Amino acid sequence: MYIWMYQSNIDSWDDTQTAEWTPYPDDVSAVIEKAFNAGLGHIFIDQCYKIDLEKLVQVNIEDVHRQRRIRRQICMLYVNNNENIEDKTGILKRLCFPLETSPRNSTAIDTLYRGSPFIRDWLLTFNYGQFVLTFDTIFPALLNGLKDEGEKENEQKSIINEIVQELNAVRDKTSENKERDRMKMLANCCAKLYTKHCYIFRVVNTALRENDREKLHTLGPYCYVLYNYVGRPCEDFFSIRRYFWHKFHSTESSSVTVYRGDYITSERIEEYRQAAGNKHKYFKWLPFVSTSLKQNVAENFGFNVTYVIELRRHSCDDQFTFLDQNTHYKQEEELLLRPGTRFRVTAVQYDNLTRRPLIYIKILPTYVSHLR
Repeated sequence: MYIWMYQSNIDSWDDTQTAEWTPYPDDVSAVIEKAFNAGLGHIFIDQCYKIDLEKLVQVNIEDVHRQRRIRRQICMLYVNNNENIEDKTGILKRLCFPLETSPRNSTAIDTLYRGSPFIRDWLLTFNYGQFVLTFDTIFPALLNGLKDEGEKENEQKSIINEIVQELNAVRDKTSENKERDRMKMLANCCAKLYTKHCYIFRVVNTALRENDREKLHTLGPYCYVLYNYVGRPCEDFFSIRRYFWHKFHSTESSSVTVYRGDYITSERIEEYRQAAGNKHKYFKWLPFVSTSLKQNVAENFGFNVTYVIELRRHSCDDQFTFLDQNTHYKQEEELLLRPGTRFRVTAVQYDNLTRRPLIYIKILPTYVSHLR
C-alpha cells in the first residue's frame, strides 16, 4: 500500500530545516495514487491545488509561486479482517509525526521544567499555583479547548460532535462517582481520543514540540490529563511495601524495547554519534511520542533513522504506557512516551539492510516521578 505526503514546513524549499512530512487525507491520497498508477502527469484536488506527478510538487492554483514538495511513501500495514485500512493510517500519522525542530540536550531543562514546560506553565496559570484539580474545574476547559481547536483546524463538524459526545458521556456517567474515579475515567477517554483518526494528536504534539504558549488555554487541560494518564501505572502501587514487593518479585522482563522512525538532519545524527556512550549527555523530546513494539512497522515509513528505545520497567513506569485498552486500534502494539522524557544515546550503528542509522536510546528516570 502507498500513501502520499506533502512537506509541511513553512518554507518547504529551505533545505536547512528538518523536513516535516504530513500525509494527505486518506481520500485525497487514494485519488493521487490512482492518478499516479494511471500515468497521469497531474491532477487537481479540492479546486485549490494542482498535483504535478512528474515534478512531485503541489501548486496553489491561485498563486503558482506557492509550491510544496510531495512524495509517494510505501506503507506496510498489517490489517486483519476486522480492521479498516483507513483507520490504520491513523497509527501511521502518529508514528510519522516529527519529534523535534531544534536540539535540546541539557539536563538543566529537565531540572527546571520537570518534564513538560508547556504543561507546567498551564497548570500554574490555570490553577494559580494550586496543584489539586477537580473534575468540575478542568472538564469544561478541556472540552471547550478541544472543540475550539477542531474548529480552527476546519475539522468535520461530525468529528467534533463525536468528541464532545464522548467527553459528555464521561461527565454524565460519573456524576455520582468519587472524584478519583471521575478523573480516571476522564483520563481513559482522553487516551482513546489521542488515537482517534482526527486532529487531536497533531495539534497537541505541535503545540508541545513548539512550546506554543498561544495554545496553553485550549490544549493545556487535555495535555495535563493525558500526561498524568501516561504516568498512572505508578498509582496502582498504594504502598511502598507493595511497590518494592512487585519490583523484586515480578516475573516480567526488566526492560522492554520499542522502535520509532524519524527524519533528522545529518548534523543531528552526528551529534548523536558524538554523544553515544557519554553518560553525562542527555536529550529530550517535548511531544508525546508514539512507538511500536514491532521494528518492521517503524522501519516501513519514510525516515532516515530508526530509534531503538530501551525502557527499564518499574524505574521508568511513570514515563510510558501501553495503549492496549483505551485505543481505537487494539491490534496495534503501541507504546506512548510522556512529553519531556529524557534519554541518553548508548550507540549509533549503520543498518546495511535498511541503509539507515540505528540510534540506540536508553530512557532515564525523571527527577520528579509525577506531575500533580
